[in-house]
Amino acid sequence: MDCSIRVVPLARICEDDRRFRITTHTSLDDLSRSIQTVGLINAPTLLPRNDDFVVVSGFGRIAACRSLGWRELTARCLPAQADPVLCALTAIADNLSQRALDLVETARAWGLLSHVAASPQDIEALAHSVGLAVNHELASKLKQVLQMAQPLQQALIDGHLALPIAMRLHAMSDVAAAKELVTLFQELQLSLNRQREVLEWIQGIAGREGIPPQAVLTAAPVADWRHDPQMDRGQKTQLVRHYLKKRRYPQITAFEEHYQRTIKELKLAQGMQLVAPQHFEGQKYTLQLEFKNADELQRLCREAERAAGSPTMMELLNATDSPSL
Repeated sequence: MDCSIRVVPLARICEDDRRFRITTHTSLDDLSRSIQTVGLINAPTLLPRNDDFVVVSGFGRIAACRSLGWRELTARCLPAQADPVLCALTAIADNLSQRALDLVETARAWGLLSHVAASPQDIEALAHSVGLAVNHELASKLKQVLQMAQPLQQALIDGHLALPIAMRLHAMSDVAAAKELVTLFQELQLSLNRQREVLEWIQGIAGREGIPPQAVLTAAPVADWRHDPQMDRGQKTQLVRHYLKKRRYPQITAFEEHYQRTIKELKLAQGMQLVAPQHFEGQKYTLQLEFKNADELQRLCREAERAAGSPTMMELLNATDSPSL
């Protein structure tokens, strides 16, 4: 890379031009301590612009040096007419050399390349040349990440929101609802599948009852649980999920609770398991037996006959077909 090593006054390094910024890290504590202890090991890369300099890489290092009261630092300075593609690749390669990029950083890197590449095909080739794994499918998602509101991006950075859910929230026309849902997912830190089911339950409740989705989350009892300082995250998650599921599918939930009570009343022997129809749709149950020898099989068969003749089993099997949703 054609560049010169120069001592540059910090006052001449522009803070406002962030076109090459990729990092989402904002904390300078560790970096400042490191620079204070051993100095600036990796010099930032700058691009001359009139009488000042634009940062190509090293935003955090420069900010840390400012916080330490430095007046100048040693930097790699590119030629004033440096190729924009080279500048973009330098910024990306510098960040990749320090850590794996988070989703928002990857989106920023892709966006940077999209501004300097001649074609979409060139973007992918340039990305791969510096070790940035971005294919066509991911690129379309990264474009949406760049357009997301800051709370959505921050939830992705923190790992509290799965990308598919972030994309669904980004597509919502109700900004207030999307913001409240982001807050909920940050509070509960659910897995992708749990986030998906909670989102679908809330949207289903809101659609059926004709209320905004955020109204489900900001009213009792959900709001009370969310703000209860005596509850841990696991307790809040269990209560919120059970309530939302029951409110979304009241009949199915009631049937499921009845089924669980029935299993307890049957007092099935060890090695026996009664499996309900999936989603309690239909009336086809499965009785599973686990045994190691003929004696155990005979014992379980007798237990199965006992359970089959039980009034509790009769009541379960004569129950209505799947509850309406």
